[in-house]
Amino acid sequence: MQACRLYALARGQDDATFLINVASHGQNVNFVETSHSQRTHTVNINQKQTRVAGIALISIGVVAVFHLWWIILPALLAAGGVAIYRHQRSLGRTNDAVQGALWGVGLALLLLIHFIFPGVLLLGGASLLLRGHELEADQRVHGMLATIMSRRTPAQPPIQPVTSTRVTIVNVEQPSTGETVRLR
Repeated sequence: MQACRLYALARGQDDATFLINVASHGQNVNFVETSHSQRTHTVNINQKQTRVAGIALISIGVVAVFHLWWIILPALLAAGGVAIYRHQRSLGRTNDAVQGALWGVGLALLLLIHFIFPGVLLLGGASLLLRGHELEADQRVHGMLATIMSRRTPAQPPIQPVTSTRVTIVNVEQPSTGETVRLR
């Protein structure tokens, strides 16, 4: 069994030693922190990798069955633009996030419509004009996506308020009887 061990000594308010053991094939990561109290955490990194690999295999299968090889590069560019956007946004860099999404998704669209050379010039111009206004553009796109997503949810019928009706009982002592009709 091959194993990779990384030892690091962290100096902070409390001295802590971190030991990371990676088993063969990267299946498990053991994270051990020793300080005043001993804590052990085990994280399985294969769950996300397995899911991504499964989705990739299914996607390649669909592309092969329907001969959609032309869509691979635009899909990778769009996915790259979205990944850059999410990563930069998580770091608090909205300007870089919007520019990354603009270029990734923009190049993907240009490849799909076969408008590469003049499209790249237009995309570059749009990128320059967007400089300094990325936050407003990001808010507009989020607002537009929220509107689109709210339209996708099925409309629920309006809730009718419950109205109370007063019923007056006239004569409790004598039951009312009527003609009996038999159904055949």
